[in-house]
Amino acid sequence: MFGPDTFIRHLCLSHLSVAFSLSTILDVGGEGFLQQFVRARVTSVNVKAADVRYSGVLLPFKDSSFDVVVSCDTLEHIAKQGRERFVSELVRVSRKGVVLCAPLGTVEHIEAEKTVAQSNGLDPQVRAYLEEHIAFGLPTPEEVTGYAARFNGRVWYQGDFRKVSGRQYGGLFRYLAALNLAVSNVITDACTLAPRLFFSHKKTGSRLT
Repeated sequence: MFGPDTFIRHLCLSHLSVAFSLSTILDVGGEGFLQQFVRARVTSVNVKAADVRYSGVLLPFKDSSFDVVVSCDTLEHIAKQGRERFVSELVRVSRKGVVLCAPLGTVEHIEAEKTVAQSNGLDPQVRAYLEEHIAFGLPTPEEVTGYAARFNGRVWYQGDFRKVSGRQYGGLFRYLAALNLAVSNVITDACTLAPRLFFSHKKTGSRLT
């Protein structure tokens, strides 16, 4: 599904990716949308239709195969016990860095998604995604700061689900705010309403502008 929400996510993703000097990108969990936002050559890998299909466990590439590896809204569809291994795989096949995007599992956001998932008239695919979010649990602020510490990363927050912008689900509220990147390395109260986080990892010796 490619709507305003997806557009803004990929715009943010491309903004962070091109900060690296790069010519190749691996999009893990992608469906080909990212190529519309960047000049670098993008290879998508997914458990379903993509340039390359994979098992969802080990990426079928050698170490340091791509300049940058990105993943948008995939982490939350992985069981918690497998997430750190997933991030490690992204790091393994990247030469310069990783950019990871996922919904942020604050109390406010979790409760909002539960409300939306129960609404009438919701698109069946959107409902299925939200139900998987609920089953697996969204990545929490504690998880995110843990990844930042282990993988030498930085964290950005984007959006406020209370604001009226983008698509309206079930007449409850409009889900995603306009593009609003706030750079921070620390979780603060101001970030608790952000629906999505962006994690950027730079490999040692790589330049991030």
